[in-house]
Amino acid sequence: MRGLSLGIIPLLLFLGCATTEDVSYLQHRLYLLEERVGELSKADKALSEDLKRSKADLETDLEALRGEVRALKDDLQEKGELLERLLTKLEDLEGKISALQKRPPPAPAPPPPPPTTPEELYHRAYEAFKAKDYPRASSLFQEFLTKYPSHELADNAQFWLGECYYAQKDYEKAILAYEKVLTHYPKGDKVPSALLKEGLAFLEIGDKINGVFLLEKVLKEYPATLQAEIAKRKLDLIKSKGR
Repeated sequence: MRGLSLGIIPLLLFLGCATTEDVSYLQHRLYLLEERVGELSKADKALSEDLKRSKADLETDLEALRGEVRALKDDLQEKGELLERLLTKLEDLEGKISALQKRPPPAPAPPPPPPTTPEELYHRAYEAFKAKDYPRASSLFQEFLTKYPSHELADNAQFWLGECYYAQKDYEKAILAYEKVLTHYPKGDKVPSALLKEGLAFLEIGDKINGVFLLEKVLKEYPATLQAEIAKRKLDLIKSKGR
C-alpha cells in the first residue's frame, strides 16, 4: 500500500505547468483511489496490523494530495482571471495604437518669416548661438555681415561668427574671423575679446609663437580688462609648463 502512495508523487512534479484538464484528471484519479481505500475500510477487520498501518499512511497521503489538487485548482483559476485581465488590457492598448496609426501625421510647422530688420536677423543668429546650434548661428551671422557690413552690430556679428567656429573646434576659421574683427572694426568694443580668442586659437593649433604674442598684446594694450586677466593666467600657465 505504501508503494501505491509513493507512486502518486511523481505526478506532482509537473503540477507547476498543469492545465485545467490536468486538474480534472487528478481529481478523477483521486476519486478512484478513494474508492479503493473505501473497499479497504470495509475489510478493515480482516487486515493485519501492518496492512492497517499502510492503510493509515495511504489515507494521509491521499489527504495531502487532495490539498495539493485544491491549491492547484485555485491557482489555475487565479491565473486564468489574471490572464483574462491582461488580455483585455492588451486589446485596449492595441486598439489605441491602431487609432494613433490611423491619424494623419501632423503638418510640419511653417518656416518662420524672414527677418524684416537687421536687428531681428542679428537676434535670431544670437539665439541660435545660445542654443548651441552653431551651424545655423554661423550661417545667420554670415548673412548679417553680407547684408549689413557697416551696421553698428557688425563687429559683434563678426566676433560671434568666430565664436561659432571656435566652439566647433574649427580653429583656423575662428582665427580668420577674429582677425576680421581687428582689421575691419578696429574701434569696436569686441577688439579685446577677439585679440584674446585669436591668441587662444593659435595655441589650440600648436602655434605657440603667435599665441603668446597675441596674449602679451592683450596685456599691453588692454591691461585693465577681464581679457587681460585671462591672458595673464594663460601666459603664467605656459611659463610654468616651460620650466
